[in-house]
Amino acid sequence: MNSDYDDHESEVQTELQNLISEVRSDLQRALHDMPTNNTAYETVAMAADKMDAIADLARSFS
Repeated sequence: MNSDYDDHESEVQTELQNLISEVRSDLQRALHDMPTNNTAYETVAMAADKMDAIADLARSFS
């Protein structure tokens, strides 16, 4: 039973890391394509930094 929980936890961590990678990629693309609107750029950059922090936390559970 503990093995089933560990397998499920591992799958959830993998899915979380994949989603984080996808969002990070989307944010990078948005930053690259964004016009010179500094407020929007800074907002997207802050979101990207937060995604990095979430990714670090997710990796710490591995």
